[in-house]
Amino acid sequence: MDNRKIGIIIIVITILMALLLWYFRFQYISFQLSRIDIQTAGECIHEGATCPYEEINKLAVPTFIGIGILLAALGLGIYLVFFEKSQKALEERHKVIVETLKETKKKESDEERFSILLKGLNEDEQKVIKAVKEQDGIGQNTLRLRTDISKTKLSVILSGLEKKDLIKKVKKGKINLIYLKKKI
Repeated sequence: MDNRKIGIIIIVITILMALLLWYFRFQYISFQLSRIDIQTAGECIHEGATCPYEEINKLAVPTFIGIGILLAALGLGIYLVFFEKSQKALEERHKVIVETLKETKKKESDEERFSILLKGLNEDEQKVIKAVKEQDGIGQNTLRLRTDISKTKLSVILSGLEKKDLIKKVKKGKINLIYLKKKI
């Protein structure tokens, strides 16, 4: 059973106990007051027996203790109900943080692998791979303009990268679209 349900049960039981306490205290006071005979002088005429006023006053301390216990139980119930909400919010924030950390770590490892890959390539091949990574599916003419490499040299570089299994050319009409072969 979760904290919220326990809190609600405690609140309901506390309210029922408070109502019972109030009802029985009211009944007891009514009963004692019905036994009281008051003289005009205000003195109690109950000789030999305990005065009903004194009986009523004897219940004051236990009643206040009972009320204190009920208030503490009510406070506990309210705390459990609201603590559960904050606990769920905390769990949600924890999930978001964990997901963000996983994504960040994945990006860092992808960037690390990409930088390692680039170290194994010459300067022109690095330019080409970086441009293709920025815009996967880039046209060969656009790639030539971005890298500032001649047509012939770019064709040779693309053939070499294709042999290294880093890119693939897809013919679309009269143009070649260049894609990264693997996710890097």
